[in-house]
Amino acid sequence: MAAHPAAAFGILIALSLLLGLTLVRTPQPESDALRYIDYAINLHDHGVFSARREASPEAPSPGNLHAPLYPAWVALFMGFDPGIRSALACTRDQKARSAAPCLLDLKLLIAAQLVLAGVFFGAVWLLALRLTGSASLAWLTAGFALLSKAPLQYAHFVLTEAILLPLLTLFLVFLVMAYQERGARWMLAAGAVLGLAALTRPAYAWLFFAVAGVLAARALVKRRRPLLVAAMAFALAYAVVVSPWLARNKLIFDRFALTSNYAADILSQRVAYNRMSWTEYGVSWLFWFPDFGDHFVKKIFPRPYFVKLKWDDGSYYATVGPAIYNRALAEVKYPDAVLSHLFHTEILANPVKHVLVTLPLAWRAVFVSKYWGIAGFICFCVVLVRHLRMRDYALLVASLPVWFMVIFHAFVSVSIPRYNLALIPLYAFALASCAQAAAGFAAARWKRRTETRSAAR
Repeated sequence: MAAHPAAAFGILIALSLLLGLTLVRTPQPESDALRYIDYAINLHDHGVFSARREASPEAPSPGNLHAPLYPAWVALFMGFDPGIRSALACTRDQKARSAAPCLLDLKLLIAAQLVLAGVFFGAVWLLALRLTGSASLAWLTAGFALLSKAPLQYAHFVLTEAILLPLLTLFLVFLVMAYQERGARWMLAAGAVLGLAALTRPAYAWLFFAVAGVLAARALVKRRRPLLVAAMAFALAYAVVVSPWLARNKLIFDRFALTSNYAADILSQRVAYNRMSWTEYGVSWLFWFPDFGDHFVKKIFPRPYFVKLKWDDGSYYATVGPAIYNRALAEVKYPDAVLSHLFHTEILANPVKHVLVTLPLAWRAVFVSKYWGIAGFICFCVVLVRHLRMRDYALLVASLPVWFMVIFHAFVSVSIPRYNLALIPLYAFALASCAQAAAGFAAARWKRRTETRSAAR
């Protein structure tokens, strides 16, 4: 029973609900969450995907600045429980008028997202089982994923991570199963869940192109027909999932794309960091180390060496990035042309600096859950080397898509740990593997000591 996936998923979903509803507090939505609330309210009230914030009985103009899946998810629960719509509308309006805090009654939405967190833990369990065949290690891996706290915490946020985490972990599971069984059916499943991930965060469309490209290239070079069939199945499933939204954007905006303009805004924030001095560059590796890094830097370095690395006014993120975007918009006149302009003038014009700056930005994003992430990163490096020495490449297959996105996020965005929560399954597995190995070593040493003492008597 303990090794049966259905039982494991059921137990972990129940545990997620129990812990999430009793131990975690729901914070007031802010920042990115307010945008998703705007979309959800317009979907609920008018059936239109729009970011309009002003309340009006008239339907808003449709938009496509963001991806649709998470706002549709929130709107769905607004339909089930009108109190969710009232609570989130109050939060949105309260941010505009600085009124008293709103009463957040989001129990149904939070419970549903905790179920998704339980699915995530179940997928982590299944990934570990597929990697090793050990049910005990699978449970230990799920336990370490729970210790990261992030999945339960993000279930209480009105943010995309609530549905992105289980989708990405299921994608890794299906990818490993396809690799191990050489079966195209699992690539169908992988393509479908990655399509849903792209409809949640459009950056994952690039992961689709990367995976599909690698599969197709390897199939053609090695002349392996089954691999080509797997690549086609993967692409077909992905296309079936994302095509309706692409067709909608083509029909309304004459653009066959998941989103528009938002990528240019994000890229302007990223290229702002290319203006770091080399002193700031060196300091950034320490400043962006989790927990104590920024405090340590503030004590030993002058303020000009780190002040622009922060998030508030005067920083590369808050001040320099928007200035770059506004200047680019003034030069090209059209918002749709800003992305291409930034790519040519900021990246291609200085590729070496852009690549070098990508490294510390990736560094600050790999330590999810702070100290837990530090330990997980170290253990992952150890465990991956051990698997490669044994010529077991399943862990490599599972980890390459995640690390691709780590580098991609650092290359095109400000790169924060929240963007790389898909590292949690890998780190949890590595922590569990190291813990199991350490326990085995300690048990063997204790047994030898006991036998030695017995022989001496």
